[in-house]
Amino acid sequence: MEARRTSNRAQNIILFSVAILFTLVIFFIDLNVPQSIAFGAVYSMIILYSWLLPGKNTMIYAGIVCTVLVITSLVKSNSPENHNSLEGVNAIISIIVIWICVTLVAAAKRGYEGLEKVLEKLEDKVFERTKDLELKNKELEQFTYIASHDLQEPLRTVTSFAELLATNYSQHLDENGKKGIQYMLKATERMKNLIKGLLDYSRIGSDTAMKNVDCNMMLTEIMEDLATAINANQADITIGNLPKDIKAHDLELRQLFQNLITNALKFKKDGVQPKIHISSSEKNNYRLFSVKDNGIGIAKEHRKKIFKIFQRLHTASKFSGTGIGLAHCQKIVELHRGKIWVESEVGIGSTFYFSIPA
Repeated sequence: MEARRTSNRAQNIILFSVAILFTLVIFFIDLNVPQSIAFGAVYSMIILYSWLLPGKNTMIYAGIVCTVLVITSLVKSNSPENHNSLEGVNAIISIIVIWICVTLVAAAKRGYEGLEKVLEKLEDKVFERTKDLELKNKELEQFTYIASHDLQEPLRTVTSFAELLATNYSQHLDENGKKGIQYMLKATERMKNLIKGLLDYSRIGSDTAMKNVDCNMMLTEIMEDLATAINANQADITIGNLPKDIKAHDLELRQLFQNLITNALKFKKDGVQPKIHISSSEKNNYRLFSVKDNGIGIAKEHRKKIFKIFQRLHTASKFSGTGIGLAHCQKIVELHRGKIWVESEVGIGSTFYFSIPA
């Protein structure tokens, strides 16, 4: 704090020294030019310069000093042999110009200081809101993480008990009892997947490190990871022009591509070979990515709903999943300060677009 004050003091000394030097130069020239020229008006430059000087009334003090110097210059040069009727008029013009500048600078500085105060208050409010949001987000993430972990313990107990019944006591149960155990096992499996999805969702963005990512290499690795699903569906996946060096969260971006490709494979039309095309282009300092498929498509009224957490358009018996995959995608894109949306036609296919700052 003391070092900062010393620095400000040194800066003010330099600014005042320049102002004094500038004033003396003008005064010296004013003494040596004909009084028929209203050179004293150049003192207005000192008034304008006073904007940079500290203090609310600096321009007024500068105006007084400049007025005194104009009058001094007039008195010193006003000898009988040098008399000129324009001398007094020019001195008055110079003084008027000086005080017009004083008035304008004073008004502008008051307005600027008022604006600065408003901006400082806004900045303080934004800072407070940001801190509150960060605190609430941390609390929410911690709550989600703890709740999910606490839910897993009783879930494991129920699952173990159901598996024990199915293994050791199924022969003592009738068909309704056996079906009940199977329903219980399926329900606990869905619950386990939901908890895992919730945990994954809460962890998105926990690692804030960003690095340069080669999207071509990333897609090659994702295709290898999804090879079983791709081969099982006999899918035709093509990759267009992708950036080789983009700043992104590596794991999250990988998850984003993987979720979109997995969805394209899952929601394919019966009896039709899935065709998926991944490409990108650069627009207005953003890299726009697209994942296009020829699947079942999405109705217009559902296009915003699909990005909400645990929102499903189909029953679990028809399409497996938790309904959280696209919510993951949206959170990942927002983490990168981008947007995600879908264009689709039922029975024709869907194209998911998302943007990332280039």
